[in-house]
Amino acid sequence: MKIYIFGPAGAGTTTLGKALSTEAMPYFDVDDYRWEKTAIPFTTKLPNHVRQQNMLADIRLTRVGLLAANLLTGMILLRMFSTW
Repeated sequence: MKIYIFGPAGAGTTTLGKALSTEAMPYFDVDDYRWEKTAIPFTTKLPNHVRQQNMLADIRLTRVGLLAANLLTGMILLRMFSTW
């Protein structure tokens, strides 16, 4: 099973994704792949190709999961991950 959660910033996609996730149903949030891990969070964006590469590597490890994203990114990812 795959569940896609899309919504604008602040709509609660992260909260809903975390609430629905289980050990058997892992949760992937686009925000976790957008930003470089730095001492001050959310200051350095990763290039799109790096972000997509990292997401694909994690998502391909499972046949089930939840993916949360904002509306614009979500529509792009839906095409990209339709074979997930």
